[in-house]
Amino acid sequence: MRQNFTRDALYHCERLPVFSEHDPEWKFNARATELSLKNAWWLCNLSHLAYYDESDALPILQRMQLTLEAFIDDRQEQDSFGKLIKDTQAYIVANDDAVILTFRGTEPDQFKDVLADAYLHPLEFPGKGKVHGGFYGALSGDCWERIVSVLQRPHLQTKMLWITGHSLGAALATVAAAHLNPHGLYTFASPRVGDSVFCASFAGSNSQRFVNCSDLVTRVPLKDIMDYQHIETLQYFTAAGDWLENPDARFIQRDSTKARLLYPFTQLPIPFFSQKVAFRRLADHSIANYLYGIWKALSK
Repeated sequence: MRQNFTRDALYHCERLPVFSEHDPEWKFNARATELSLKNAWWLCNLSHLAYYDESDALPILQRMQLTLEAFIDDRQEQDSFGKLIKDTQAYIVANDDAVILTFRGTEPDQFKDVLADAYLHPLEFPGKGKVHGGFYGALSGDCWERIVSVLQRPHLQTKMLWITGHSLGAALATVAAAHLNPHGLYTFASPRVGDSVFCASFAGSNSQRFVNCSDLVTRVPLKDIMDYQHIETLQYFTAAGDWLENPDARFIQRDSTKARLLYPFTQLPIPFFSQKVAFRRLADHSIANYLYGIWKALSK
C-alpha cells in the first residue's frame, strides 16, 4: 500500500478496493475503550465502503464477515425534500459483538452535499451547545427515525455500538454520536461540527479524530466563525503518512506547510499530463491516504 494522490482516489473512491491488504491478525475489538489502530483499520474501511452502492457492498461485507442490517438512503424518505442535504446515506452492519453505523461522505458531484458542507448557521443541540445547521438537519425526520428503529432491534441492543464516517460522513457520525452515546466514535477527515460546549460534551468518551497532514476539510468551518471547534482525541498522519497522537499545533503547521510546498515538485512534474490532484490540501482528503496511514502504523 502507498499514498494515493490521484483524482480517482479523491473524487471516485468507490472505484478503489476496500479491505485490501488486510492482515487476519487485525481483529476488531468491540470492547476497546482506548485507541485501537486495528479498530481504526476496520472503521476506516467501512467509511470507505459507505461510498459503494448497496449491491457492490454486499460481497465485501461478506468477506469482512459482517451482516448488513440496513442501508439508509434519505432520498427514499418522505421528508427529504425540505432538507438542505437530501441524500444522507449510511450502512448499519453487525457481527457477533458489535453493531457499526457508518455514514457516507461528500460526493463532490452532488451540489446538495456541497451546500450542506458550506452552511454555517448553528442550531441548538438539546443540552449540548450548538452544532452546524446543515449537519444537524441531515440527521432528522424519517431518516433518523429509521436509523434509531434499526438500532433498537432486540438482537442489536446487546451489541456494542460504534459510529464512523469520512468527510461529511464524519460530521454526521459526530452528530449521531451526540444523540446515541456509542461505545466508540472514530472519524476521518471531519470538518468542525459544533461549538466549544458541544465538543466538551465528548470529554471522557472513546472518540478518536483522524486528520491527514494538510487536509483542507479538517480546517473548516473556520474556528473563529460561530466558535466552531473539533472534538478530541487527535490522531495525526504526517506528510509521509506516519502516525502521531496529539502533536502540537506548531509541528502540524510545519509539517503541513512543508508538504504543500514540496507537492508540486514531487507529484506534479508534468502538471497537464498528470492524473494527480492539483493541490496537496485536497489530495490529503482522500480516504485512501487515511487507510494508508493506519496500514503503515499497523504494519510496523
